[in-house]
Amino acid sequence: MENRFILALVLSALILIVYSYFFAPKPVVPDQNQQAQQTQQTPQQQPNQPNQTSPANAAVTTPLPQTDTTPGRDITVKNDVWTGSFTTKGALVKEWVLEKMPNPNDKVLKAENYSELKLLNAGDNPVKYSFKLEFPDNPQLTALINSANFQTDAQSDIINITDGQHQLSFTYQDDSGLFVKKTFTFFRDKFDMRIGLEARNGSTSLPVRLQIGPGFGDATAKAKNSYTGTPPQAMVAIDNKITRETAPKDKSGIDNLKGPINWAAVSDHYFAFMVVPDTAQPDATLLDGSKTGILDKDAFHPLIASVPIGQSATVYIGPKERYTLTALSEQLHKDRNLNVDLEDVIDYGMFSIIVKPIVPLISLFLTKLYVVIPNYGWAIIVMTICINLIFFPLKWKSSIAMKKMKDLQPRNKEIQDRMKTLKKDDPRYLELQKEQLSLMKEGNPLSGCLPMLIQMPIFWAIFIYLSVSIYVRQSPWLGWIHDLSSPDPYYILPIIMCVSMVAQSALTPTPASDPQQKMQKYMMSYGMPILLTVLFFRVAPSGLVIYWMFSNLVGVGQQMLINKLS
Repeated sequence: MENRFILALVLSALILIVYSYFFAPKPVVPDQNQQAQQTQQTPQQQPNQPNQTSPANAAVTTPLPQTDTTPGRDITVKNDVWTGSFTTKGALVKEWVLEKMPNPNDKVLKAENYSELKLLNAGDNPVKYSFKLEFPDNPQLTALINSANFQTDAQSDIINITDGQHQLSFTYQDDSGLFVKKTFTFFRDKFDMRIGLEARNGSTSLPVRLQIGPGFGDATAKAKNSYTGTPPQAMVAIDNKITRETAPKDKSGIDNLKGPINWAAVSDHYFAFMVVPDTAQPDATLLDGSKTGILDKDAFHPLIASVPIGQSATVYIGPKERYTLTALSEQLHKDRNLNVDLEDVIDYGMFSIIVKPIVPLISLFLTKLYVVIPNYGWAIIVMTICINLIFFPLKWKSSIAMKKMKDLQPRNKEIQDRMKTLKKDDPRYLELQKEQLSLMKEGNPLSGCLPMLIQMPIFWAIFIYLSVSIYVRQSPWLGWIHDLSSPDPYYILPIIMCVSMVAQSALTPTPASDPQQKMQKYMMSYGMPILLTVLFFRVAPSGLVIYWMFSNLVGVGQQMLINKLS
């Protein structure tokens, strides 16, 4: 039965290895020198997004005026947690800077290189401006509106939202009867905002879609050979089931998805740009601007999501932080009667069905500890000790069972040798089988696997949490560990962790009496820790290595106590 114990360990290791090689996100290194060289979008380059042809759409028959070439007016809007730069040219956003998390945490948010965290940074390139409008099957009107100069009700070029909320409106109208209005509603201390759209030709309403992206994300984020480099994703919630794409499946670079569409988003590893219509929409489009000709081939985060929003929607530009997203989901249910779970924008990996219920407990525990111990590294260590203390009775029982199996091994070996000399239909063979079964029940070898199997979901939940948590990101521990979400640059922690795994395995009693079993024990005690360290923990987030390392160190102490008392 020891083979089952070994098999359980090997399978657990294989899960780690397979995940790290085939399922862990592959980081993408953006070429910042090419980001500023994206080509200008022309009306001929704008892809036609398939949609139902509407009589209202066809009603725009008046010749469109020439594109307005006069410069736009820039308006800066600032609240407690972000600063946005708008332009009247298309009523679009040129730049969006996140500054900190809302109270009571007030965590300062920085880019990976510790400069300003610019999630949208178009500069003077209108191709990369955000909040474009799209008129289905009318690319000329789309190009006109996204380049026209809008009138605005802003009294100043700088708007500070210091209390409650603030509205900012942009309006375009011409002699042909074309009227388009965008209204933004901002809140003092929130990442989310409201957007209202009105588009008509005379008295006829025009169908319109809202585009989010491209170029969204931290442009300074580089491949770190770890697990915090998720490539840019576009995603939609179709009847509250998530579809994620790092690139459209269609060779054209455009995927048309049928609804009901609850929300759409573009995101990088830590941050998301989401639009949540007030009512579910019939369709959405995900496209790769570098494949459709809108952007250069090497454009930074070229993904775009396009979705009709009706008259109004909620827009979120901020961190993929579960408390904030859950609170917004609850608020939308209360105010808009929407049943959405915006936390789904966080990718919890292939074990999400197991991990997602555990992550809130880990998050709550670490958050409470952080209030007392304002260092996430030490908070992780305290949490690790608490988890091991909780599982200590189970580990005690497991070790007693393993030691009993070791004591029973000589008798079990004797029975096996006697059975080899007997035929299976011999009554003595059957008696020996019963005796062997009795020994197995007495030793209960499966209980040796139980602590490990129970802790595996917790391990995965901690792994995911430490990999995606905005609070752990850029949080130092001590000395050379400046970011718990990044690997140890000098591999000191992985080496100590490997030694601790070897020590814990060496102290654990195992029924190894024959040469084959001794070789298996040797491989499990030395080969497996080294393999896991090289293939997984060497490039894992430092916070995860700290958890596993101290779990092993506490386990060594517990095992020494168990060995002494038993």
